[in-house]
Amino acid sequence: MSEITFAESQSADPVERSIARRVTRILQDKRLGKEERTSLVRQAQQDLLQYRRHQEESARAQAIAKSTALPQGYEARSITTDNGRVMVGALSPGQRFVWLDADTDSQQEL
Repeated sequence: MSEITFAESQSADPVERSIARRVTRILQDKRLGKEERTSLVRQAQQDLLQYRRHQEESARAQAIAKSTALPQGYEARSITTDNGRVMVGALSPGQRFVWLDADTDSQQEL
């Protein structure tokens, strides 16, 4: 089989490079039948798409969290998503951990 290079091989992201190497190995493995090779490549494609979706969702959550105005004296410690809503975990001035809804700034204490 001729040498194949994927765009993901040049990515700065180590996960994307790893998936590209995996697909290259699959395509070059002479022991695999056509159906098995096709199935493995499709699975790798799904892994790549899922990883990219996760990266996009994470970047979106980070952007929302960074744009959230915290109450005076609160310090952001973490972020998470809950049913599509971005929540910022913060320490209050009294050192209590609270979750702030990044969309409405309402507080939910743990």
